Amino acid sequence: MKTSFEILKIYREATVDVIDNLSMEQLQNIPHGFHNSIFWNVAHTLVVQQTLHYKLSGLEPLISNDWLENYKKGTQPKFVVTEDQVEYVKRKLISTVEQLESDYRENQFEHFAEYETAMGMTLFTIEDALDYNNAHEALHLGIIKSMKIIA
Repeated sequence: MKTSFEILKIYREATVDVIDNLSMEQLQNIPHGFHNSIFWNVAHTLVVQQTLHYKLSGLEPLISNDWLENYKKGTQPKFVVTEDQVEYVKRKLISTVEQLESDYRENQFEHFAEYETAMGMTLFTIEDALDYNNAHEALHLGIIKSMKIIA
């Protein structure tokens, strides 16, 4: 199981590296052919991870409901992002992985609500959710890298 957390941490660190030197304009630009900005994709990965692991386990997410609502699947950017929000997301990308692993080791995810993903996969356990989330993170990291080339 440790590998799932290592993979997630690698994806998260790579995401922070990709966005680290981007301007606020680059982070918020929605390139032609895309539906969301780089920042939206970054925040979305955080929101999906919190939803899949914490909400489906009946636990309180490590981010506020505002973030969950603004960056969930099907949303689009609604407002101008601040530098404080960018720094917040970068910090949360790393700290939530550490907390997730700690909570997992402490058996905090013993109750998990079965969930069918948009891809038609059914997640039955927290381990299923960890694996699925890593695939989701990889997908969005690829999108973010593609958008950076255009930005």
